[in-house]
Amino acid sequence: MALIGAYARGDVSGIDQTLARFEPTDGLPDLRGFEWYYHSQIRSLFVSHWNQGSPVEDVALSNDGSMVASLGAERGLNVFDAKSKSLLRKLEIDAGRFRSIAFSPVSKLLASGSTDGTIRIWEPSKSNQPTLELKHGPSVAQVEFSGDGTLLLSAAANGAARIWNLQTEGLLAEIPTGQGENRDVKLSPDSKFVAVAKEDGRVRVTEVSSLVVQHQFRPNPGIEVVAWSPDSMAVATGSYSGAIRVWSLEDGELKFESATGMGQIGDMEFLNDRVLSVVGVSGQLLLIDIESGKEMRHLATHILSQGVLDVSPDGRTLGVGSGDGSIKLLDVKALVKPTVFWHAADVRHVAFMNSGTRLLTADSQGTITSWNVSDGVSQPIVEGGVAATRVYATQRAGSLIAAAGNGSRVSIVSSETGNVVATADSSAAGVITAMQFSPDDHHLTIGHRDGTLAFFSNSDWATPQFAVSDIGDGINALAFSSDGRVVAVACSDKTIQSFETKTGDKLSWQIPIGSVPLAVTYCEDGGVLAIGTSTGELQLWDVKKQSLRSTIKAHTSRINALSVFPDGTTLASGGRDRRLQLWDTKSGERLTTLRGHSRQFFSIDVSSDGKTVASGGLAGDARIWRSDR
Repeated sequence: MALIGAYARGDVSGIDQTLARFEPTDGLPDLRGFEWYYHSQIRSLFVSHWNQGSPVEDVALSNDGSMVASLGAERGLNVFDAKSKSLLRKLEIDAGRFRSIAFSPVSKLLASGSTDGTIRIWEPSKSNQPTLELKHGPSVAQVEFSGDGTLLLSAAANGAARIWNLQTEGLLAEIPTGQGENRDVKLSPDSKFVAVAKEDGRVRVTEVSSLVVQHQFRPNPGIEVVAWSPDSMAVATGSYSGAIRVWSLEDGELKFESATGMGQIGDMEFLNDRVLSVVGVSGQLLLIDIESGKEMRHLATHILSQGVLDVSPDGRTLGVGSGDGSIKLLDVKALVKPTVFWHAADVRHVAFMNSGTRLLTADSQGTITSWNVSDGVSQPIVEGGVAATRVYATQRAGSLIAAAGNGSRVSIVSSETGNVVATADSSAAGVITAMQFSPDDHHLTIGHRDGTLAFFSNSDWATPQFAVSDIGDGINALAFSSDGRVVAVACSDKTIQSFETKTGDKLSWQIPIGSVPLAVTYCEDGGVLAIGTSTGELQLWDVKKQSLRSTIKAHTSRINALSVFPDGTTLASGGRDRRLQLWDTKSGERLTTLRGHSRQFFSIDVSSDGKTVASGGLAGDARIWRSDR
């Protein structure tokens, strides 16, 4: 639990200390499981971290990420060596306080703006004295270099923004900002435009050369921050309420808007033309794909503030400043690897293929998609081809997907071509509620709401091999034993019944649950049957002894899905309470809790190498949980 708390606070040192306690030592077994490697993978995103001793009010990274400048509550400006974390230099001024800082994208020059109205250019690797001073006038709230480092923007809370030519050391242009307070002012990367966010919610985009307002966007009031995309073709805005909007500069249209739920937005930075990073009062760093407007990843990075951001001009490092005084540097390449894949409808099924390198996802509208797990590149298999689809099953080693809608017919789809290669019809009156392929992929068992269980062979989809009727009050879930000889059936009459798969004969062992079983799977090489219930209980039954081993109050509400790891003793569970939990089936202990789903989820799968877990939910999100071995 200490590890989960450290992760939730973005406490990298706490994560390090907890992980170190479980490092294997000579003569002792290695007890590290998925949960250790999962958190180790998260930890690896942070390439460096330290604490400057006071809340971080602004942070800036040099062009190659080797130096980090930061402002705190004290009057000085700190410049750190990013690799050693040592303080290279503390820059100070005689009067006033520093308010903003920015490194040049092409050199080691650092610009600062301060309350005395002065802009200063420093070369902190060589001197603690400024090489140039320019007088802006009012207190300088923002400074920013142009993409080629030849120009500098300066802005105050009120009045015109100014563009300075650093080669001539003269004023190049004054950009009118209109009446009211300036909440944020940003120069586009190509230096052609200035975006000004006003306190009333307007965003004016002015062309620098002509001083003509090209666009005027009107997000909701409470706007806090503005960010330009690297190609200067999009403007993003973040508000006090946590709303994110992205506007196209080409046509002035709103590309998307999202209510992030992360509270007041503190800062935003584009990591590339497609990925926007956002920090807010929630303490989370959120990555958004601006093409879809959807979350790619979220990560706890800061506390006690809304957070501040800067990305190194070489695009390799993201810096996050926190209210607790910590500065964290993150590896952008690893960070932008997506952990969420999105559907337009609720995701009902997830299944790994090709040893975990690809993920198959399917939603309630019949859309089936294949994803590259490493980079999130998708390939549609079926696009809404099976309407109102609720139940799916996938062959583990084969290429077939079974998809069922509201009737008794099942479409057998090729994952390679997307074509329906066969149709299975059990001719039962009840709607299909559960399906499962046998471990050898040769058989498909189908359960219905009316209590009918049908057995099909993939050599003949025309008619079932046999069917069993009147099983309880309906079938909620199915699970094959590891040898495929027995199928366990979770019934709405609060029992688990078992059947021989070759004959359909009912076995004598009937398990009374006490509440409705909704998910079932075999663990420990078939020696234990795990059952998830409508009340959130996880029951573990000893198959050989036909007795209850343990009952765990695993979730606060219904358990929709279970999946077992290749080791047979690690079990994943999840459902309506939105938590994905891992359990040790031998001890009954919870190993970790993984949080990310905003709504309940219905399906879990574990890759064949045990390194990756996927879960699909009601919000349309298929989430990837990676470990790093």
